Amino acid sequence: MNTNQKIALLIPSKNRIERLRLMIDSALRTSANPSNLEFLIYFDFDEKVSPGELSSDNVRIVYGSKMWLTLMWNSLISHTNAEYLMYAADDIEFKTNNWDKIFIEEIEKFTNKFGLVYADRKSTRLNSSHA
Repeated sequence: MNTNQKIALLIPSKNRIERLRLMIDSALRTSANPSNLEFLIYFDFDEKVSPGELSSDNVRIVYGSKMWLTLMWNSLISHTNAEYLMYAADDIEFKTNNWDKIFIEEIEKFTNKFGLVYADRKSTRLNSSHA
């Protein structure tokens, strides 16, 4: 596994800065390679976010028109060149250490490099170390 592969977390958000900050902090804290994470946040033009509210070198904010959630995720794709994309939400809390390493290892098991991965804290498909 190449440990320099970037993961872009694509995160639409609206009026939830505290939850978003907790999400980013938990992802960085539990990551095996925090410098390889990129947080792309989509805010509507009318969102009131002051500079420094999301202080991290890994965070980029994209402003745009109000649109459907799936369109926000898709619009964020054009703002990254990361090897892996993760559709995320601002209310996710990462609890699994090295989750990014596990994520890449699981994706690399497939020959088709297109897939959908989502967070499911009540999942029974993985053992408790991955929940």
